[in-house]
Amino acid sequence: MRQIPGLKKKPWYTRNIPEAILTAFVPALTSGVGSVTLFNATWNDHAFLGACLAVGALLAAAGGVQKLRRAVDQDKQQAQANTPDGILAAVHVVYHVLAHWCQDKGTDPGNLRINFHSVIKQPKQGIYLEQIIPYVGGNGGPPGRRTDIKTGIVGRVARTHNLCALHRDGEMKHDALIELLTGDWGFTEDEARSVAKDRYSWLGIPICDNTNHQVVGVLFLDSTNPELCENSSFQSQTVSAAAGIIEYVSERYG
Repeated sequence: MRQIPGLKKKPWYTRNIPEAILTAFVPALTSGVGSVTLFNATWNDHAFLGACLAVGALLAAAGGVQKLRRAVDQDKQQAQANTPDGILAAVHVVYHVLAHWCQDKGTDPGNLRINFHSVIKQPKQGIYLEQIIPYVGGNGGPPGRRTDIKTGIVGRVARTHNLCALHRDGEMKHDALIELLTGDWGFTEDEARSVAKDRYSWLGIPICDNTNHQVVGVLFLDSTNPELCENSSFQSQTVSAAAGIIEYVSERYG
């Protein structure tokens, strides 16, 4: 199964357009320059060769235009295929399913937010997690944020393949929470202070491939209600709702 791509664009030199330019227009330019040189310098001796080069340059340029158009279309299709719009739509569905469940059960969802982190494996950078969609349900950090796989709830979920929940009660002091997050959960101090600002419960759900052996993403939830994410019924409902994301990911990236 392919990994769910992050938001970083491919380097320009790996796209189809530079290849089309190098393989079509450069030969055409070379032939054109050669034909002009022959016409100007030794027309009487090499007229036929110059004419052949000129025709070759025109044909290569015409072929290059077609190849460039195909390359542009291919780059657009590849860019569209890498967008996380489908995952964002699926997370919106999960959010509304959970919001309705809370309403039916009389459970306070607090300010519930959800986002999705993709597990990215790169030869040089190693393994890390990247938030590939904006928060659904409230404002949060922008897409594109990267975290080490050794850090926080999403990192623990990716490493252990298990659901993970954390909460703080209203009596836990801010400094004590910072110490918990930095000491036990691997957050940096800046990350811990951001998490602790107004959140009281957190939940991470592993999104596995179709073999269930590899975590390809993590569904992450947080809330201002300290009891929400450690509610076993809410966790079960979240896992059931996330099954649709797993099916979508398996079909698209499998």
